Amino acid sequence: AGIRIRPVPGASAATAALSVCGLPTDAFIFLGFPPRKPQRLDPYLASLQREPRTLIWYESPRRLKALLGALQAILGDRPAVIGREMTKRYEEFLRGPLSQLVADLQTREDIKGEITLLVAGCAPSSKISRDDLRAIIRRQLAENPQPPSALARELAAQFNLPRSRVYDLI
Repeated sequence: AGIRIRPVPGASAATAALSVCGLPTDAFIFLGFPPRKPQRLDPYLASLQREPRTLIWYESPRRLKALLGALQAILGDRPAVIGREMTKRYEEFLRGPLSQLVADLQTREDIKGEITLLVAGCAPSSKISRDDLRAIIRRQLAENPQPPSALARELAAQFNLPRSRVYDLI
C-alpha cells in the first residue's frame, strides 16, 4: 500500500528489525556476528540449512556482500531483509530474495552503517517426487551449468531434502 513502516528505537536492533521485516516473527533466532573466515563460515551456515526460525545476524558493512553470497549459495535464494542505520537519519531497509539483495549491493561502491540482516528460515518440507526433482535437476543444469555439489546444496535447501540424496540424483 506504499505505507512506510519504521521501527521505534529500543533496546535491541534485532527486535527493531524483526518488528518491520515482514518475515515470520512467531519464532526467530539471534545469531550475533557470523564467523569471518570462509572455512568457518560455510560449515556454520550449512548447520543452519534446516533451521525453521527467522535467522538474525549483525554484520559489518565490509563483509555484508560476502555473507549474502555465502547465504545464497548455502541456504538457497530465501527472502531476506537488510536493516541499515535503523532509527537514524539514513535508515534504510532492503527487502527481497538473497539474489536480489546481492545484485542491489553490487551496484553500490560501499555500504556504511550498522547492519542487521534477517533471513527467512527453512520452509516446511516441500513434498516433491523423485521424477519432478530429476526434471528440475535437468533444467537447472541446462540453463545454468554448475558443479553438482553446488546444485545439490541449492536444491536440498529449497526442498528441505538431504543434500546427499539430491547429489546422488544429479
